[in-house]
Amino acid sequence: MSVAQKALRRAELVGPLVTYREVVPWKVATRFADTAVMHHLRTMAQLQKVMEVPAVAKCRLHEWLQYLENNRLLLDYSPDCPPPPKRGMFPG
Repeated sequence: MSVAQKALRRAELVGPLVTYREVVPWKVATRFADTAVMHHLRTMAQLQKVMEVPAVAKCRLHEWLQYLENNRLLLDYSPDCPPPPKRGMFPG
């Protein structure tokens, strides 16, 4: 965290620090760690921590969240589900 981010936090001008575990509160099987969904969740955690995120990652996250909303989908994780396909199921 930069000096500026620490000062903003002390001045209560930004929200509380969010941990990765708060965004992904479950253990993720290794085979899912590099999926598009996990990349999106890591981007969300970085944005909530007020970290720099590449514009492309922000755009992909926004598109994915819009896709979930438009299709009325919820994220549900089970370590017992089959491995993901080679190409992602979601845009981005």
